[in-house]
Amino acid sequence: MNDEDTKQIPTVIERELEDALKALKDKKSPGPDKITNEMLKHMGPKAKSKLIGLYNNSWKEGIVPQK
Repeated sequence: MNDEDTKQIPTVIERELEDALKALKDKKSPGPDKITNEMLKHMGPKAKSKLIGLYNNSWKEGIVPQK
């Protein structure tokens, strides 16, 4: 991958994650991973940082984790 390719890769930033978490509705059923919206909304800074890293790595590699 060259510098030009790297510049075109979108990245998720903390503000985007915060906005997405605020938009989640409470009291919804969890998905197959058993993670509720409330759990996501109450993540600490370390967990949020890890999640942002996971999203950005998925964008960079073009791979979405399945499980």
